[in-house]
Amino acid sequence: MLPSCPCSIPLIFSGIAALGQIGLKDHLDRIKFILLDRTIDAMDEASDELKANLVKPNVWRTVLKQSCKEVPDEGPGILVFGSAMKLLLFSPTHGDALLEEMERRIREDKRCSYLLSVSSSAKEEQVSRMEDAADNLFITRSTRDHEFRLFLRILRLGGLPFVPDEVQVPIPPEALGEVRAVADGAAPE
Repeated sequence: MLPSCPCSIPLIFSGIAALGQIGLKDHLDRIKFILLDRTIDAMDEASDELKANLVKPNVWRTVLKQSCKEVPDEGPGILVFGSAMKLLLFSPTHGDALLEEMERRIREDKRCSYLLSVSSSAKEEQVSRMEDAADNLFITRSTRDHEFRLFLRILRLGGLPFVPDEVQVPIPPEALGEVRAVADGAAPE
């Protein structure tokens, strides 16, 4: 399952194809896209895409529960992938309650694995609560000296041994630029 904004679906498809040589189109029966739409009250399943106001904790909970029933629960289980999760925390009405819901799910929902991308440049206290709840914690940093580069370091890996060295992520600078453009186009409510 992939909570996402509509503009990022093609980016997710091309990014996964480039990095993992996996064609997501060949696995559509195993994927559920959930598109963030803050203009609706709860969720809308009128089209092939599920749109939901994921800023509301009760909608977040309902949509994840429903979506988990719609994808096969086999192999290593269900992966919930979310990008730009920090944007959900900007809600003055629902941000705190949603953070509590996300923390609870990360800590307690062992049926799913959660891979959430969260920038720590704002909402640092809230982001650190999500980091504390995680079994595995990876951090990234980027440089833009003569070209855009991304680096990854593992801080925690579910109690398993790991190499803590920072490594450059093998993503071409042009692809990183596309990701940055999508991320910069998203704005908090």
